[in-house]
Amino acid sequence: MLDSNYKNTIFSMCGKVSVVVGGSGQIGANSVAILLEAGSEVVILDIVEPDFGKSSNLDHERLHYFKCDITDFKNVSMVVNEVTEKFKVIDCLVNHSHFKGDPKRLKPHSEFFAPVEDYPLEIWSDAIDVNLTGLLLICQKFGKVMRNQNHGVIINTGSTYGIVSARESIYGDSGINSPISYAATKAAIINISRYLATH
Repeated sequence: MLDSNYKNTIFSMCGKVSVVVGGSGQIGANSVAILLEAGSEVVILDIVEPDFGKSSNLDHERLHYFKCDITDFKNVSMVVNEVTEKFKVIDCLVNHSHFKGDPKRLKPHSEFFAPVEDYPLEIWSDAIDVNLTGLLLICQKFGKVMRNQNHGVIINTGSTYGIVSARESIYGDSGINSPISYAATKAAIINISRYLATH
């Protein structure tokens, strides 16, 4: 019998299947740990393989990884089909993926953090591809699964900086700020979520 601190509470995910897109990242890894603790079977979709380590106290038997480039329509279709065939029902989809330049780590002073007047269009396009097009593809594919099974929850990660602009002075010389691509796509994610909720 599964041992979970959330068993027999409204937060229990026992017997559920959750997909965490971007589950190898810092926020994603924390979501994965919480979902596992709540009793869920957890599927990570990420372009980077997770490194939780065998010594961690996560239940690795309920943790699964599928490599996925969410900007590639064929790859998304193939992976969603594989996940659906394996688990049959998808109860929860958590979208954490976002473009930050290097997919493995945040690099201060990189082009991702360039000032708006010099912002590289290639970085802008990559952010749109991952944060918006990738999100749409994932929501479309898993959304059809959830519609066909008559239930499911989709959680998309927005940001305060999708609502208000960051103040430049807060970041000083850290080499990290809220770049225009991040602010614009996080604002769009908030309204995409509203759109999905009403449609």
